[in-house]
Amino acid sequence: MLDFRGYGAVQSGVVLCILQPRGDVAFVRIDGDVYLDNQEEFDAFLEDQVSPVYAKIVLDASKVKVMCSAALGAIVKAHKRAKQARGEVVFVHVNRKVLSLLEITRLTHLLKVMSTDEEAFEYLNQLDTR
Repeated sequence: MLDFRGYGAVQSGVVLCILQPRGDVAFVRIDGDVYLDNQEEFDAFLEDQVSPVYAKIVLDASKVKVMCSAALGAIVKAHKRAKQARGEVVFVHVNRKVLSLLEITRLTHLLKVMSTDEEAFEYLNQLDTR
């Protein structure tokens, strides 16, 4: 896992999102659950802080136990923006409960779920965003 200490942290309601760039790949650790009461801030973080700069995005969900459907919508919007820029959004470190939610909503057909940061980084580096 990447060490997120010392990188820009953005407090979004009760969700702390930490952005760590690695080349042209943005690693975003979602450091808490995303509910209706904080999903707007989460969406704004992805839209304002991540998507304008990065088309290749890794969402680290290791600290997420629960995610509401609105948060999934924010992630799908970020993925669409990334695809328009010839990039992609992928997940890493997803627990069983969140993975089950992604499977039930069939988002695993849209968003890749990878086991490690390195696997995600290598996959995204193969994408040509030029």
